[in-house]
Amino acid sequence: MTAVPAFRALRMSPAEFSVAVRHHFAERQPVVTGVAVCGCGAAMGERGDGAHYLECRGGRTGNWFARFHDAIERQVARMMGEVYLGRGTVRTQDYTGHHHYSRSHIPDITVADYDGRGSTLVVEVSVFRPTCGAHLPVAAGDPPGGASRDVEQRRRADYGALAPGVRWRPFVLDTWGHLGPGTVRFLEELAEERGGRRRRRGAWATVEGAFGGDDAEDPTISWLAGWRQRISVVVARQAAQTISRRAVADLADQWGAAAMAV
Repeated sequence: MTAVPAFRALRMSPAEFSVAVRHHFAERQPVVTGVAVCGCGAAMGERGDGAHYLECRGGRTGNWFARFHDAIERQVARMMGEVYLGRGTVRTQDYTGHHHYSRSHIPDITVADYDGRGSTLVVEVSVFRPTCGAHLPVAAGDPPGGASRDVEQRRRADYGALAPGVRWRPFVLDTWGHLGPGTVRFLEELAEERGGRRRRRGAWATVEGAFGGDDAEDPTISWLAGWRQRISVVVARQAAQTISRRAVADLADQWGAAAMAV
């Protein structure tokens, strides 16, 4: 949140940025003012910070959790496309739109022949809610990263034994943007694989051409820092859009119900 990269596809409107900053600091959200009941039927309570909207999966505003996941997946796939450009073939496979993964556990991202020797890299992208009941005991009893480490381990267990030549890696983060320990190591591996080259002005021109975006990077920022910043903006934007859209929908419904009662 310290800076927003000058990518047209990632820019936030002033309204989105305000909501994202308030969410980052867990402050009250004016857009939630007046919403007494969430679309899931739960009372919003007195905090008014909109965090409930990132915790529940109810409501009538569509599958926000799948949108959150898919936004991160697209960015990770593009990041890996830079690392394996001209070597491996990066594919996204799981666009089912479900909260859970398919029974066959099709990975979100696959890189065929990523090492030039016919090996396959599979990446599981997971976004989880850190304060839901399943994670609270782990988060309370472990050092920072306990919940995300637990998610990484469970996702890996989903796949069971892998075929020879198949390598599994996680990309796990929560709705506040915190990365899991295995994910941090994976990012470091990608940076090393790419050679740790520093970005230059124009270094992302091929990627941004797909967005129709601008090319106004800090010429001194590292490739890894740039991508972590970019992903953090995607997380902040998704959180802001989720809070705003769900609050507006719930407020309209409640105003309409109040009007009908009069």
